[in-house]
Amino acid sequence: APYHTEKCLDPETVLKLLGTGQIRMYQNLVMVGYDEKRTARYASMRSMNSSGKPVKVDVAGSNKSYPFTLEGSSGSDTVCVFESPIEAMSYQTLCKITDSNRISCQMISLGGAAAIQALDRYLREHPKIRSIVSGLNNDSNAFGHDINAGRNGTEKIIEKYGPTYAVTAHTPFLNDWNDVLKNYRKELEGEPPEQVRPVRSRQSGPKAKQMGMAI
Repeated sequence: APYHTEKCLDPETVLKLLGTGQIRMYQNLVMVGYDEKRTARYASMRSMNSSGKPVKVDVAGSNKSYPFTLEGSSGSDTVCVFESPIEAMSYQTLCKITDSNRISCQMISLGGAAAIQALDRYLREHPKIRSIVSGLNNDSNAFGHDINAGRNGTEKIIEKYGPTYAVTAHTPFLNDWNDVLKNYRKELEGEPPEQVRPVRSRQSGPKAKQMGMAI
């Protein structure tokens, strides 16, 4: 199946990002972070096939301080932070299909839960930002993780930026936001969804509330 179909991503978003060069499809999917001169500085690579050992690496020479970015509305003063470009695109897709007002937020990926240098740079270059939403993964024991890197990363963001910014956490009820998206699509198609715990958020669209999902 096409990669965006398998991952349940919004086709319009994928086409737009292909047009801007932020994602590129070769044998693998490459997701790119640019500097202010539109020079590629960071690239995350993922395999597009569903068989065999998955490829999940950063391209050699990548600078993690340049995030993969999904631009929101010009008036938004909130940035949502994720571990990978796939999570950022999944969250944006969820916002779109659940009518969440967070669709207007800026969204970036860090290239890992502990790599907050991308957030450092983004905040320096976007002084209008006042709020940070940490959407890092739910790396709990329930999903086979010995270390909760997502929670640790969120705590690091709160500790570093809490005194200056309004920082909140929006943790996925499954392992990551792509799992949440795929689970939501299953429910829409009438398939049994995974058992999930409720997630609270201050900003939830009507469809999200209807389906028991907070975005």
